[in-house]
Amino acid sequence: MKTCKRVVLFGVDGAGTYFEQAKTPNIDRIFCGGSVCRRTLTEIPSISAECWGSMLHGVSCEQHGLTNWTASNLPYPSDSPYPSVFKAIREACPDAVLASFSDWPAINDGIIEQDIGVYKQSALDFYLIDQAVDYIEENDFTFLFIQFDSVDRMGHRHGYGSQTHLDLITLTDTYIGRMVRTLEKQNRLEDTLLIVEADHGGTRARYSALLGNHGGDSDEEKYVLFAAVGGGVCPGEITGMMVRDTAAVILHALGIPQPASWSACVPNGLFNDAPMTVRRQETAEKAITASEADCAERGEFLKRFAAMEPMIYLPFDDEAEGRMEALESYGKLYRIEGRKGKGLRMDDGCISLGCPDLHKGFTMMAWMKLNHGEARAEVMKVCSEKGEQSLLLHLASYGNFPQYIILKILDRSNLEPVSILIPRPKEIIGRWTHICVSFDPARRTLIFWMDFREVFRWNIEKEREFPLEGGTLHIGGEPGLESGKYLPAVLDDVCILSKPIGHAEIETFRTYYGV
Repeated sequence: MKTCKRVVLFGVDGAGTYFEQAKTPNIDRIFCGGSVCRRTLTEIPSISAECWGSMLHGVSCEQHGLTNWTASNLPYPSDSPYPSVFKAIREACPDAVLASFSDWPAINDGIIEQDIGVYKQSALDFYLIDQAVDYIEENDFTFLFIQFDSVDRMGHRHGYGSQTHLDLITLTDTYIGRMVRTLEKQNRLEDTLLIVEADHGGTRARYSALLGNHGGDSDEEKYVLFAAVGGGVCPGEITGMMVRDTAAVILHALGIPQPASWSACVPNGLFNDAPMTVRRQETAEKAITASEADCAERGEFLKRFAAMEPMIYLPFDDEAEGRMEALESYGKLYRIEGRKGKGLRMDDGCISLGCPDLHKGFTMMAWMKLNHGEARAEVMKVCSEKGEQSLLLHLASYGNFPQYIILKILDRSNLEPVSILIPRPKEIIGRWTHICVSFDPARRTLIFWMDFREVFRWNIEKEREFPLEGGTLHIGGEPGLESGKYLPAVLDDVCILSKPIGHAEIETFRTYYGV
C-alpha cells in the first residue's frame, strides 16, 4: 500500500458544485492532474453538521447523530462507536500531529473529539487563513483540516449561485492557493494528499425573504465537488462517491485501516492500490408511515378551514410562495422534509412576521419535530409594538424539574407574565408532534392539546385581564441569538386562527392530518 506523509482537507461550506460556475484559478491549477468526482452525494438533510459529521466520521448522519444544535452545544462523545478520522489517526499513530482550523466553531467544539490532542483554531475565514499559514510554516503535520464558512453565509444571504456567492468561492480559492504555495516553499507537496470538497450546496429560495436555503434533496443541494491530487491518487474522473467516503480516502492515503464501524469506502479508481469495494449498508431504510407521508400542501388547508379564519398560515411548501413574502428571516434556515411536504428547520435562525391582536381569542398550532431533549428555546412568541411580551410558547428546563412546555401570557392586572407549566413527555424527541393552544376570552378558558389530545385546561379567574396585543410573531427564537441557541426543531404548518377551537374542531384537524 502506498502511503503519503500528510493530508490537507480544504472544506468549503455551502459551495456544492458551484466551483464550476465560479472563477477558481488556484483550484484549477492545483487539482488539474488529480482525480475529481463532480457529483459527490452528501447527506440528507443537506445541513452542515450532518455533512461535516459524515465527512469526518465515515458514517451516515443517522449513525453519528450530529445536528447543528448538538454540535454547537454538546461535545462529541469520546466513546462513540463512530470515531472521527482524527481519532482513527491518533489511535494508529500516537505521535501524529493533527490540526483543525474552522470558521464555524461547532466543528472544533462538537464534531471533533475533545481529548485526542488536536490543535484547534476557530476564527472568521479572513483571520483563519493567516493562522493556518503560520501553522504550516512552523509545523509539519499528519492531517490538517480547514473549513471556510463565508461561502455558505453568502449563499444564505444572497442565494446559492448568485454572483455574491460565486465571488466568495473565488476569494476562498485565493486562500487555498496561498496555503498550497506555503507547502511548496516547505518542500512538502510531493508527499502530501490535497483534497478540496464542499459539505453541501444550496438553492435560491422561492420566497423573497428567504434568499438562500439548503437542507433538501434537490441536485443543487445534495451534490458537491470532490477533488484530490497527490498521495498516490490516480488522475481522472470517478463516480459513485459519497461525502462520508472522504474519511476512508484520508486513512487509505496514510496507510491506516479504517474503523470497522464505518460505512465509508475508498471510491473505485481513486487509488491503484485500493481493492474494488462494495459499500456496506448500515441499516435497512425506514418504512414511511402514513403519518409521515409526503403530502404537499396545495391549498386544501385554507379551503377546508376558512371558517376558522386563519390569520397566519406557514406550510413552508413550494406552493406557499405567495404567503411567505412577508417573512423576515434571521440567521440560517433549512427547508427539509416536513410533516406535509417541506418543513423549516430552525437550529441556526428564526423568522418573524406581523401578527394581529389576539385579545378576542385565538388558536395557535404547529407540527414540531424536536431533535434534542436539552433544548431551551422559544417556539413562538408574540411581542406588542411596544416590545412587551404578549404571549410565549417555550420549551425549557424548569429548575431541577423535568422538561416542560411553558406558556407565558402578559397579565394586564399586575403586569407580571402568567406561567403555565405543562410536562413535556420524553417521546416528543425525534418525532412529529402536533401542539395547539386555544384561548377563549368569552368562556375564559385556555386549552392545550398535544397530538390532538387535551393535556391541560385552565379556567381563568375573573380578575385576570390579558391584552394579548398583536405586533410581531417570532418563530424559533428572536434575532441576534448565538448559533445553536435557536429552536432545535423542524416546524411545519404553523398556523394562527382568529377563533378559539374546541374538541369538535380539533378532531377535524386530526382527520385532515390522517392521525
